[in-house]
Amino acid sequence: MTQRTIKVGMLMAKESPDLISLVGYQTSASAVLIGLDRINAENLLPNINFTFTWYFDECQPYKTAGYLTKLILIDKVDVVFGPTCPEWKARKISGGIVL
Repeated sequence: MTQRTIKVGMLMAKESPDLISLVGYQTSASAVLIGLDRINAENLLPNINFTFTWYFDECQPYKTAGYLTKLILIDKVDVVFGPTCPEWKARKISGGIVL
């Protein structure tokens, strides 16, 4: 059977003290690994491989818009977890490029 790859994009915080406990890299990356371990242990998604690309938007709308655009147009991800803060401007800017 052919293996399918799902590209996952993630936006999170790495340096913002107010955000680290909520959407910080260490806790978010750990949660992803725990989820992947369970998926593999229970054979929930056979023949599915996940790849991850992440950027640190630090809840800055200009970073969020830029990174979302990059994830969609350059990294060609299938799904995005984020943005760190739901700024309508970032969604509007990057959402306009989705076909």
